[in-house]
Amino acid sequence: MLLYVLIISATVLQDTTRPPVPPERYVFPQDSGLSVRSPRDTAVRYYRTIVGVKFADSTSGQTIRAVLARHGAAIVAGYRLAGLAYAIRIPDPGAASSALDSVIVTLRREPGVELAWAIALMNRGVPETTRRGVRHSG
Repeated sequence: MLLYVLIISATVLQDTTRPPVPPERYVFPQDSGLSVRSPRDTAVRYYRTIVGVKFADSTSGQTIRAVLARHGAAIVAGYRLAGLAYAIRIPDPGAASSALDSVIVTLRREPGVELAWAIALMNRGVPETTRRGVRHSG
């Protein structure tokens, strides 16, 4: 009987709110040693362990947490102007740009994900994010 009560309590107390959007950050010094060069522009390097992900407005907190858990990811920054967007730290996919691309494609297929993109290290003094070859400062 006690076990049954504990299971019900755990289900009721599960957090369904969306994870809070932390302050914006574009530089992650502890991750800068793990980078990969862009195959399109060798002057641009992307974090291997930091990617951006934007969730649809209708995505529940429970779904967001499940996506993060499946990818072993943790939220490290947020981007309020982009809606519900986060920078997340992921396990290192490896040194090849194709490995990072594979993680991003997989994230894009997750339920509730509107967009996932690579985050560039500082490039010529301007932080950039890139998705599918379209660069914009941000």
